[in-house]
Amino acid sequence: MDRQPRLPDHALRTAFIASGGACLALGVLAASLLVLAGADSPIAWPAVTLLGGGQVVALAAAGVAGAGWWRLGRADTRGVLEQTARRFGFLQRVVLVWCIGAAAAWVIHSLDLAIAVLLLAAVAAQLALVLGMLRRGLTPA
Repeated sequence: MDRQPRLPDHALRTAFIASGGACLALGVLAASLLVLAGADSPIAWPAVTLLGGGQVVALAAAGVAGAGWWRLGRADTRGVLEQTARRFGFLQRVVLVWCIGAAAAWVIHSLDLAIAVLLLAAVAAQLALVLGMLRRGLTPA
């Protein structure tokens, strides 16, 4: 089954919207967790740091996609797509390193929250999958 080639404009617009949507989803999830558990709950700070870090990376991905979309008419199309895909690959690694590092720090800090922290890290790490799918859509067939 052959992949249909996408227009570069469509691929970058999709990456921009999906990255922004991932940022919004992580924010809504963190806010919901804080409302349900309470701001003074022991899980509040791990939730803010893990999900907030994922939000920052998703926002950076939206910025990368938006910059690529803006540069599309001013530069070589293939070069813009390849550069944006490389940056998405870098952001994939950043979010995974962030999730592992932050989760390890919180587990060391408070072992009784280990399961909750690992679940939060797994939720934030799903951003790496989103970025990988978007990266695949940016690479030429």
